[in-house]
Amino acid sequence: MKNYSVEQLNYLEAKTQYEMINEQIEIEKEKQGVNKLVTDGRRTPENREIAHKRLNMISEIENKLGKWKVLDQLIDAEDELIKWSHEHMKKAKEYNSQKEEMERLFKDYKKFPKIREKMIDAASKLILNKPAI
Repeated sequence: MKNYSVEQLNYLEAKTQYEMINEQIEIEKEKQGVNKLVTDGRRTPENREIAHKRLNMISEIENKLGKWKVLDQLIDAEDELIKWSHEHMKKAKEYNSQKEEMERLFKDYKKFPKIREKMIDAASKLILNKPAI
């Protein structure tokens, strides 16, 4: 059985909450008919009005369900997970042999979304020797 750190558990919980909110948003969009508001792609006043109405409806649904608060919590959990993994990785021999590159990676990861995503994925899968909880 895998032992999870508090940071890993917090991240997994935040990610699950975010996914659940997005599912709820899709259900609510369907209920309110948002997905039926489509345009033919031409730049006409009618199409702009439809697009504007659609965006307003989506924004209202997202705000009502608390998407942005949950997203902020997810981002915070991701940052804590990466910070924790950095501290955890500093104990590895391989880290010291590539210390400069590793420090730069952990310093600049926010600038590169694909690298951030990979770091989060790797950090969520780190295996601990002892349970944290």
